[in-house]
Amino acid sequence: MLASSRFVQQITMIPGAFQAISAQDELFNHCDTNEYMWSGEGARQVRWDFTFDQPFAAPPVVSAGLSGMDSSQSENLRFNIRCTEITAEGFTLLFDTWDNTRIARAGVSWSAHGIAVGKARGPIAAKAKD
Repeated sequence: MLASSRFVQQITMIPGAFQAISAQDELFNHCDTNEYMWSGEGARQVRWDFTFDQPFAAPPVVSAGLSGMDSSQSENLRFNIRCTEITAEGFTLLFDTWDNTRIARAGVSWSAHGIAVGKARGPIAAKAKD
């Protein structure tokens, strides 16, 4: 599944040359429409391509975590969530499950931290007091 981002991004400029972008929302809801994460079996994947509202000067550090999940209680819960294809402009978030796991819906939060566009690169030094 490939979808465009509906996640509202919060951008924070950190003193110096850094910025942080974060967002949280429902990644998918497959129980209401009986889609493959809820009704399927075997290897399944949801893929989201995110574009940063404000790009970075270089690929940032990106992390993602589960913010909510609804799954069947009659099967084992198996999933993997990861960020791939990280560039200064965006990244891809992959959510996988396998075997007979049934996931109705899942929410994620993610954050990206790195150098802001147009900011000096290299070490940041504090000016000594006289």
